[in-house]
This record gives sequence, structure tokens and C-alpha cells, in this order.
Amino acid sequence: MQVYTDRETFADREHLDRALSRAPSKDLARDYGAVAVERQAERVAPLREQESGLRAQVQSLRNDIATIEHAESFRGRLAGARAEMEHAAARVYADPRQAVERLTADPQAFERLHAGDAAAYGQVHGRVRRLLGPDAPRQAAESALPALRGALMSHYRALFGADPRPDGDRLGGAARLPTLRAELQQVVGTLRRVQHALEGPEKALEAVVREVGAQAAKLALTALPAPARLPVQLAIHAVERAIERAMDLGLGR
Repeated sequence: MQVYTDRETFADREHLDRALSRAPSKDLARDYGAVAVERQAERVAPLREQESGLRAQVQSLRNDIATIEHAESFRGRLAGARAEMEHAAARVYADPRQAVERLTADPQAFERLHAGDAAAYGQVHGRVRRLLGPDAPRQAAESALPALRGALMSHYRALFGADPRPDGDRLGGAARLPTLRAELQQVVGTLRRVQHALEGPEKALEAVVREVGAQAAKLALTALPAPARLPVQLAIHAVERAIERAMDLGLGR
């Protein structure tokens, strides 16, 4: 038997073999419709798959950038709170850095400062005489204790009131931000080009669905490989929505 066909309907021998190998109970018009749908779907499917991969890559890069920025912001707030505490400690202690180290290492430091046990964390300015009481430097140091407690509380809030996200350290910190941002810009540009390239094949697929009918296109889905089904489903959905809008406007089919 000799079979004659055209390359517009069957792009190559594989398409022809696939159509001829279907069950003979299927209608010939349906076979032609399935081949037309499949041909256009095979153009869309690789671009759709590439688009999906690029979208995932964009989201991953954005998550990495947000993680590092959050970690850097946390470190900045913590450094600021510590500097504020050292400034307040300088008004109380002869060695403010040592005092801050001891204060931050003691979970009961706030309560002990409130109870007046400032000497537990270092040498306090001035001295106390038995008869005359505290001298002027000691009085100034004691009057600065509320400010030191406030700075210590700010340090606690910066430390425990935020999520440091240690993943930021794993990702390399702020040094990687310029590279990640450049990579994100590049991937976004590639994604836009792929989306632009999709416009033509998707419109062609929608035109085929309109031509063969949404119902025939749905039947053709069963003959398509899994990656090619989603573009056809989207095309069918777009055509059905367009028809619904036309019906709502009184334009008919």
C-alpha cells in the first residue's frame, strides 16, 4: 500500500507513523486534529519547560539575596546595639569593653544591674568612703546605670527579637551580593526572552485549538506525551475563556 500525505500535516515520518498506529476506531478528522495539536504543542513544550526552570532559578536567587540581606541587617543591628552599650558602659566602668563582654555573657545581667550589683562586671568609676559616701565619679557612674540597663535591653532585643538566619553565612555573606544580583538580572533577562519566544507558538496552538475545536483538542491530549499536555491544556483554557467572554458580550461563537 502506498500512502500519500503532505508535510504541513505530518512534519516527518514519526508523526505519520504515530497517526497511522492509532486504533482504527478513531475518526480520521480527529487524527488530523490530534496531529495538528501535537505539532504545535511540541513547539511550545520545550519553551514552557525552560520557562519553568528559569522561574525556579529566579525564585532561588531572590531567596538567597533576601537571606543574606536579612543576615547583614541582623549583624548591623547587633553591632549598633553593642556600640551603644559600650558607650553607656564607658560612663560606668574603667574598662567598658571588658564590662560589656561580661554583661553579655551573663543572662542575669539586667536583673543584677537593677539590683545595684554593677561591680560584678568590672571596676566602677570612683569609690565609696565609709563616712563620706560615694565621691562624684561614683555618683556619676551610678546615675548612668539606668542608661546602661536600657542599652543592655536593646542588645537583647537585637539578639533575640530577630532571626539571624545562619544560611547567610553559608552563602558567603555580603561579599556575594553583587554576584547574585548580577546573576539574577541575567536570568530574568533570559526568562523574558523565552516568554517573548513563547508568544508565537502559543498563539499558533490556540489557533489550532479553535480550528479543531476544544473538545477534539481535549481528546487529543490522551495521545500527547506528558510534557506537551500542559501547553495544550492552557491553550484550550484560553480559547474557552475567550468564547465565554464573547458569549457574555453577545457576540456568539
